[in-house]
Amino acid sequence: MTGLSFPDLSVQISQRRWRCVLDPNLALSPNGAAFARRLAPHAEVWIGSEFFNILDSALIYEHEPELLGTSRAAIETVPEVLRDWTRLRDETGYGGGLFHWIGDILRESCLPNGMDEGIIAHWEAAARSLDLRLPQALEASGPLIAAMRDTVALCAILPAAAILTLRAPDEPQEAPVLCRNVQCWGLDCQHLSGGDKLAAIECHSFRQVLVQAGLAKFVWGGLKLAVLHLLASGLTRLDTPQDSIDEAGADLVIDARENAAIRWDPWHDAKGYWYDLVSESDDA
Repeated sequence: MTGLSFPDLSVQISQRRWRCVLDPNLALSPNGAAFARRLAPHAEVWIGSEFFNILDSALIYEHEPELLGTSRAAIETVPEVLRDWTRLRDETGYGGGLFHWIGDILRESCLPNGMDEGIIAHWEAAARSLDLRLPQALEASGPLIAAMRDTVALCAILPAAAILTLRAPDEPQEAPVLCRNVQCWGLDCQHLSGGDKLAAIECHSFRQVLVQAGLAKFVWGGLKLAVLHLLASGLTRLDTPQDSIDEAGADLVIDARENAAIRWDPWHDAKGYWYDLVSESDDA
């Protein structure tokens, strides 16, 4: 009896890449552009559209970084960071799928292959309705706040997405700046301790991505990363017709029982959950 022979067999197993939205506070941190560029080949990295508006006005913010609304500690590094991002934009044009974003229309967006273009309208509705929650105080507005709003809205409508953020180095005991703003917008934001088993499993996977991307040295250099998840069930039902939006920008829907227009808030009861991606007290 002769043995059976088979032709060479090649098996390739592909795993869905980590889908993350980059917090503008992380993007504008020292080495933020270098970090994002090295992460992009190993993860599906999204950037909020308002961040590109910041880059378009980079010359202004390089001379007057305080206009961005960043912390005092970050003001000194903003000019160099913006120059890094400008060089990255000029070198790559964000082409080749390096980053993904949503623009005003499809041709101004960069979506992954196979993603439904209807997500553009969903993001617009999410960002517009979230904008209504932002405090009107001067200190609670500005380009960076708008960029954070876009980031939160983008994460909420992207399937299986999380926001990659960071703790401020000058406020190590505080929640990330983004999470504090989410709280100010009326959304509950809960810190998950190291004992949360699901967070521990996910954290391990994300750490592997960082190692594969060669980003461990950024963490060793003091980058305190965190991950923020958003649960906004109202944003999974963004099927309100366009003519239900009034001139004031408030989203209205018809209550069939009362036959009257009521304010539609897809962020009602939305929650955030965040944890440290790398913690000095973590023994794992």
